[in-house]
This record gives sequence, C-alpha cells and structure tokens, in this order.
Amino acid sequence: MKKRMLIGLAATAALAVGATAGLAAVNQKIGIADTKFGNLYRADCIVCHVSDTVLVTRHHALIQSANKQCLDCHTQISDGTGGFYFADFRTCEVCHKTTPHHITDAAAARDCVSCHGKYVDNYNDGHTVPSYAPSDVTPMAGSKVVDDAQSTDPTKTIATGGCTACHVADLTATPRKIYRNADTHHGTGLQNCLWCHGDAEGTVTNIRTCETCHGIKSLHNVQVDSPNTANVGKVVSGGETPGWGHIGSNEDCWGCHGWYDKYDIAPETDAVVAWIEKLNTVVATAGARFNLVISGESFISENSGAVYTPKVEINGVTYTPVAYTNNSITVSVPTLKIGNYDVRVLKNGKVSNKASFSVKPALKVSTATASGTTATFQGVGFANAPLANTKSEQKVTINGKEAKIISWTDTKVVASVTTPIANKTPYVINTLFGPVSGTVTVGSTRR
Repeated sequence: MKKRMLIGLAATAALAVGATAGLAAVNQKIGIADTKFGNLYRADCIVCHVSDTVLVTRHHALIQSANKQCLDCHTQISDGTGGFYFADFRTCEVCHKTTPHHITDAAAARDCVSCHGKYVDNYNDGHTVPSYAPSDVTPMAGSKVVDDAQSTDPTKTIATGGCTACHVADLTATPRKIYRNADTHHGTGLQNCLWCHGDAEGTVTNIRTCETCHGIKSLHNVQVDSPNTANVGKVVSGGETPGWGHIGSNEDCWGCHGWYDKYDIAPETDAVVAWIEKLNTVVATAGARFNLVISGESFISENSGAVYTPKVEINGVTYTPVAYTNNSITVSVPTLKIGNYDVRVLKNGKVSNKASFSVKPALKVSTATASGTTATFQGVGFANAPLANTKSEQKVTINGKEAKIISWTDTKVVASVTTPIANKTPYVINTLFGPVSGTVTVGSTRR
C-alpha cells in the first residue's frame, strides 16, 4: 500500500505520530501532560494554580463565598502552655490525600469535560463509538510494529497505527517525567477498573472501550498551530506540518491509523479545541472591572474554509472578546462578587480546559480614629477575626508595634496599645487578603 510513505514520516518528524523507537515522547504543548497523577506534589499543583498567593486567596475566598470557617482548614494543636499552633496546612497532600480532581462528584459521574475540556468525551454523552468490529485501519489501544523500509538496518522497526506510536515514555523530560499510557491511566486516582477494562474478567482494553472517553469527535479536534509558513497564526485542519496534533496532515492520520486512506479533512473535524495555558489576572478585586488576558493555543482554527473564532465563558456566562489572536484573548470582565471563578474558551460548542481566578474583597479603610490607647478602623474587606490563642498573620501594628485586638469584623477593627496614640500615627492592618495602611486621626472621624 503506502507503507514507504508511512515509514518516511518518522524520518522527518521526531515528535510526529508514527515515531520510531528511541525518539522523544509526543509533543506536550497542549492537554494534560502524560504524567502520573497519583504522584502529584506541590510543584505540580503550582503549575496550574499559578502561585502560593493564588492558592491562599482561593482558599480564603471560600470564607465568604462558600461559608467556610478558618478552623475548617487551620487545625489547632495545643502547645502545652495554654497556647496553640497550627497543624501543617501548606502541604497540599495534608488535605488532598489523592489528586483532588478525581475524587469530586464530577469525576465520579465521569464528567471529564468539566475540567479537561473537549480533549476527551464524557461517558455515554452520545458521541460516536463505532459498533462494527475494529479493522486494519482502526487505531489500536497500543500500536503495530512494522519493518522500517527506509532503514539500512534490517532489524529496525517502527511503531504505528495506535496510541503508543506517539504516547511513549520519556523519563528524561522536563519539567516532569513523561510516562507510558498504562502508567498514566493507572495513576489517575480513579478506582473503577471496569471503566477502562470493560468487564469483570479484566479483559485487556480494546479501542472501543477507549473510545467511550476518547471518541472520534474529540480525537479529531486536537491540533496546535505548527511552523507551517502557509498559515501562521491559526490552526488549519489538514494544512499543518506533521507532528503537531492529530489532524494537521495526512501523515498524522497514518500514525494513528497505520494505513493510507486519503481524507481532505478527517471525519467529525470542525473547530479544534482551544487550550488555556495561563491568565494574566489570577486575583481580581470585587466591584472593579478588569481586562482578563488568556494565553494559550488554538484559539483560531479553520476547517474546509470555515473559520472558527473564540468566545470566553466565566462561571457559565459567555463574553465576546475585545481582541484575540491564535495565542491570546482579551475580554472585558464586569464587576464580580467575592469568590472563585472558572474560565473556559468556547469555539463552535467546543470547550477548552478550565482555568481559574479568584476575586478578593475591595480592602479599604474609610476611617481610622484614635482615643487614648485605642484605635478604631472602619471599612470593608477585613474578613473574619484572627483565631484566638494563635499567632496569626492577621494583625494590627500601630507605630511599628503590634497592637492587641479588641474586636474584629469584616467592616470594623478595634485595637489597643500600651501608650496613648498621637495624631498621624502610622498603622498597618494585615488581613487575609493583604495589608492596608495609613495614619490615625485623634478626635476626628476622618482618616
């Protein structure tokens, strides 16, 4: 058939489908990396959650948006002297015993799309799973091994015609090691083996079982923009350099199917799925508009002359971008309430993976007054009171000295020091959502 052309693919694209043994693992530019989810550590969490600051704000935002209390997360342990210290709350695994993403109600319901986007399909959602028996052109759950007809070494072979033609291990890869499919699927934290293995006998997975989550519709819409100079700045189905996705060229088709059957465009291909890599704003302020800039891949795509452009969904509300390119989208976000928000990019019904940002209170002191040794601060965004009998990051300093907290609410803080407070004395209030500072006024309600 077209065996020689198929073999030629591996010689020209190291990261392409149909890679020969010893070449690098598949390009990890989009989608979740082929790593072990059961081995996630803090550094892995930060890749998606951006920074320690975001994690702190995300958890603290639950106080007002989800009615959480401080002691729900900060467990107090007696120090034996009448005081307390906190059990470790900075190591993710202390609370999240396994990957938190796969012990949720959504995961139990096999709602994979809610986090991963349409890079996968939800089980039993009506997507196409062929009922006919697999043929020679049906991708295998593994791959086929054939002779490399272009090699001068008669013992050299090439993997093609299935998932592991591309998805192979690379334990030298950075920033994380890349593992084989068997390891990544067994490391998800999902407990129901039959979802993949099909029956109580433990049958080896076949492609039809794989297609219950990885259907034609999702697999045929995975592609990024390649270096092809003919169409820079957008993804063109069938018009990309081989090795940058599933449907960029016929060579990509051969790697999965192991057979040549020329298509102008792969079946069920339309708007390739967008991928969010990062957001420019991960902590916004309640009551203030802002521009959210989303960076990523495949925001613009073309299929059979139809061009697909992006919209943005934030907590179920759809927004039209004010500007966009293939790798960047800018959307004007209206005033939002305190809480955590999920962001997705939409294209013709295809949803991207999920990214998140948090909205913190509009922290402000409206009046700061003093009488004798007591200062009273009124405003918004102070949040809950510090925990009793513990050393807390929530505190008030007056003229550089830590004050005793008399009372603390979200809108009013009262604190005292040992000596009378003079007019224009500087203060700093450290809250759950950051510090606010100024000077106190004696005998007046003005700040």
